[in-house]
Amino acid sequence: MQLQIIYPTSTTGIPFFYIIEHLRTGIYYAGSRHAQSKDRISKTDSSIFMTEYGYQTSSRIVNEIINKEGLEAFRIRKIRHFEKPKESRIYEEKFLIRVNAAHNPKFYNLTNGGKERTFKGWTDIQKENFLEAMVLRKGSKMSEEAKKKMSNSHKRRYTNLEERLKTSNASKLLWSNPQKRKEQSERLKGKKRSAEYIDRLSKRMLGIPKSEEHRKNLSLANIGRHWWNDGKSNKYTKECPDHGWIRGRL
Repeated sequence: MQLQIIYPTSTTGIPFFYIIEHLRTGIYYAGSRHAQSKDRISKTDSSIFMTEYGYQTSSRIVNEIINKEGLEAFRIRKIRHFEKPKESRIYEEKFLIRVNAAHNPKFYNLTNGGKERTFKGWTDIQKENFLEAMVLRKGSKMSEEAKKKMSNSHKRRYTNLEERLKTSNASKLLWSNPQKRKEQSERLKGKKRSAEYIDRLSKRMLGIPKSEEHRKNLSLANIGRHWWNDGKSNKYTKECPDHGWIRGRL
């Protein structure tokens, strides 16, 4: 299989199909990626695919290998971009069916894009536990206790220093690119957050200590900025927004 990677000018948020190869075994994994929501657009970026800060496939088998051998255990063999998410999913399914990936020993894929599932690489106990869990979960709803555990798990990401550093480094990598900053700015224009969301975000950030570097950056960013109002709304800028605006906050 020939290496085939063609990047457009900007790849953030652009759906793509990919094939990766496990170097030690020569076994492939094929899939596609598209943004599930606006909050996950940064992860849909083929230029950082299979890196510490990018998407690393949803395959259980592939992720287990990455945990044991590291990301360097794989190399990208092909990336193809599409205009719409549906196009990437259709291309993925057609490819998987053509090579019969679910039953092909040269692929880690457990399905051919549909609901059929194989259990390649699973032990009998893993297979039995999975099927039993599926039966128990059918038609069930998540309990309040389970929801609370999931919520606490996500909260730990914001209090755990290691997790915060990983998130911070990923953001710095993305925002260091002027093109990506411009794209993100365009996406956020006109997007308004509800008062409830702002209040919830404010409460969540309370008590989280800021590093000296963070405090210094905040201070530098606010130098020369002032509150302005036109009698109806406020703006926090370095210069007067327009005629009719005066210094001060409502």
